[in-house]
Amino acid sequence: MGQGSDYLRAEPFTQLCLLLTTDGLQDHVTLYRTPPDPVFYDVISRSYALVPALANPQYYVSKLTSSAITSLMTGELTGVPIIADDAFLEAYSMMEPAAVFEQDPGETELDVMFRVAQLAPEEVLAVRTAVEQLYHEMNARACRLVQGWLLEMDLVPGSIPAVSKASS
Repeated sequence: MGQGSDYLRAEPFTQLCLLLTTDGLQDHVTLYRTPPDPVFYDVISRSYALVPALANPQYYVSKLTSSAITSLMTGELTGVPIIADDAFLEAYSMMEPAAVFEQDPGETELDVMFRVAQLAPEEVLAVRTAVEQLYHEMNARACRLVQGWLLEMDLVPGSIPAVSKASS
């Protein structure tokens, strides 16, 4: 619709960027193509939310989206929530509703983005804090699991604090 033939041949992400920049939003859009990790995480840390771009249904069954990992990985640094619908929350059961911006039935990711942009800072901070808490809970759970395995196999190194056969 007025974008020309280059728009129709572009990749979907480029189409979105072209659409945004042709609609007078160019001062608010920055395109990052394969930035180095420090730039990547800096940009994410200043974002309201991550939008998972699931290329196919396998991401709900047997693949893992990097968006979920990035949200949790940045938990300690920034706590950037992910936009998640019911199907995403069911497939990625480690994510908790309090730690995401939920996408309601019939709502698009863009609808959620606009809704989140209108939230009070305290509401955004509450979700970011929930991501950080989830990050810490998941790491603690993983440590307990590994420590339990080490205890079962009598492989507990003396350097692990507060782990002994008596505490199991």
